[in-house]
Amino acid sequence: MKRTFRQYLETKNYQPFTIHTTQQTVKKYRHWLKENNTSAYRVTHSIAMQYVGYLNKKHKPQVVNQKLAHIRHYYNFLVTTKHPFTDIKVLGSRKKTLLGLLSENELRNLYLQLPETTDREVRTKVLAGFYIFQGVSTRDIAALRVSHVILQEGRVIIPQTRRGNSRTLALDPIQMMLLINVLTDKPPQDLIYQTLAQAKQRAYIIDCLHSDLKNYPPYKSLRHIRHSVVMNWLKTCNLRQVQYNAGHRYISTTEKYIQSDYEGLKLAIIDKHPMG
Repeated sequence: MKRTFRQYLETKNYQPFTIHTTQQTVKKYRHWLKENNTSAYRVTHSIAMQYVGYLNKKHKPQVVNQKLAHIRHYYNFLVTTKHPFTDIKVLGSRKKTLLGLLSENELRNLYLQLPETTDREVRTKVLAGFYIFQGVSTRDIAALRVSHVILQEGRVIIPQTRRGNSRTLALDPIQMMLLINVLTDKPPQDLIYQTLAQAKQRAYIIDCLHSDLKNYPPYKSLRHIRHSVVMNWLKTCNLRQVQYNAGHRYISTTEKYIQSDYEGLKLAIIDKHPMG
């Protein structure tokens, strides 16, 4: 029996969330093809560039390139020969700089501001705690399960993901107080974790988390929190330890934080002193 596109993606060991977003991108692409009276097999380089232009009007270059990567997966599934999207990449993405990062005290104060009255508030605070104290990524959160939280030893095991290494990190004492209540007083699967196993549910929960945290300055984004945590580690730990804590597969990824911090510092100086 011929395998489906989803089954093809699963053989690549992608996370459920990645599979879901890839399928959604391809669904929209196929809809665009239908509206333009063509099909995936009849797309020429010219038509491919028209679609890129369509995406450019709606998204930033970085997002466009992500969507093009999804479409390349689709064509790799359909055919084995070269396809129109093979070498297409949108230029113009700005080099990332790290500005306005939060100190350890600012991160801790952000956590302490968060309420824990309703189930949603508790869920938000638990997940935010993993970002703030362990510097996890959204992929890490997607792989996290109840069994990875070892309360008796005050640590959490962050599982390996497609892009990150596994590591074991200490839980913060403040964070543990809430985790003890959550994991002992309520069925965890009804509150947080098992829902994260479903791509649609996980996307919804992460969106809710971001929406809730926006109400508490100086929060900017979940990525901003992770960058802040990694940069704070770099102030007190050696490069290899930070690489381990952050789950970076390559030391070069960790080194980019140092370069980005330097570039951000230069921008800050220019902003404060425009005359140089």
